[in-house]
Amino acid sequence: MMAVSRASEARLPEYAQVVAPAAEADEDSNEADARETDSYDELPASMKSKVMRLFGFGIPKHRLKQAVRTLNVPAEMVDSVDDADVLITSKSYYRQRPRIITDAEHNNVPIYVLRSNSSAQMESCLADLFSIDSAETVPYERAMEETEEAIKRVLAGDRLIDLSPQNAFIRRQQHERARAANLVSHSYGKEPIRHVRIFRD
Repeated sequence: MMAVSRASEARLPEYAQVVAPAAEADEDSNEADARETDSYDELPASMKSKVMRLFGFGIPKHRLKQAVRTLNVPAEMVDSVDDADVLITSKSYYRQRPRIITDAEHNNVPIYVLRSNSSAQMESCLADLFSIDSAETVPYERAMEETEEAIKRVLAGDRLIDLSPQNAFIRRQQHERARAANLVSHSYGKEPIRHVRIFRD
């Protein structure tokens, strides 16, 4: 993901989302993980004071909305670049230089360019916008990429996929993604090797 200005493009570090501490859970289901609260419920006052207005261009807006909910950050989607604090777009759309992009640059609206339209990339973008420590977010991004790949494999015919052990916060996100894909997921094992299994009903 890149943040660009009118003068140049600057490559940013790779990030995703900060990982919450692992929590004790004994049940072999997703219920214990679903009860965990994520690490964004208590935002700093400086972040709560202003809702960031996001304009998505050439990207799946429903995924961006989901990323906002997942990270629990103070942001909302707007329908016009004129109302936006930030424009988020894909690499292919940015390179085409459409009117919306040039207007945003002319009005000094920051533009963030995603490497892909994946949920993990959108969460990485929001992590940067809200100054979430990038050094701590890499494990989350990798876990979400593993989850998306597992979902694709199960939908393509695999009977089940066991994901890598993760803490309770990440497992909760994995359960939500499996549910969104109309798949079933349960957690198995004890900390620190508790993990999610994804399969068809």
